[in-house]
Amino acid sequence: MINNNPTEKPIDDTSELVKTVEKMVEAQVKSFDIQTQELIVQQQNIESNEKVALASISAQKEDRLKWINAISKQQTQKNILYGIITFGIISIIIISMLTENTEFALEFLKIGGGVLIGFVAGINKGKYESSQENKNQNQ
Repeated sequence: MINNNPTEKPIDDTSELVKTVEKMVEAQVKSFDIQTQELIVQQQNIESNEKVALASISAQKEDRLKWINAISKQQTQKNILYGIITFGIISIIIISMLTENTEFALEFLKIGGGVLIGFVAGINKGKYESSQENKNQNQ
């Protein structure tokens, strides 16, 4: 604007422009602060998720170690049982051969064979039922 009156102050557009720029800078600083805080929150969230994941992995390792130890102990006991049974059968056969009492050995083998077949069938039936229960639970 052109000012024809010398006693009147000229309108200072620069001061309004400076105020507007200062407000814009303030808004950008606040926006930057908010973004910084959001990044801090995201970083904390990531760290928290890492802690949860590490705890989960640790728990899984402990659980698997317990499971492996239990299976290993069960297999060891099973092998010991098989060894005892085998030793008993061989001992009875050798004693029967030395005493020339083969009829006892034959009767023992007949009875022992039936018991052994029932034992194996029971184990297989248990494994089958267990696998069926696992399949049903997974579905």
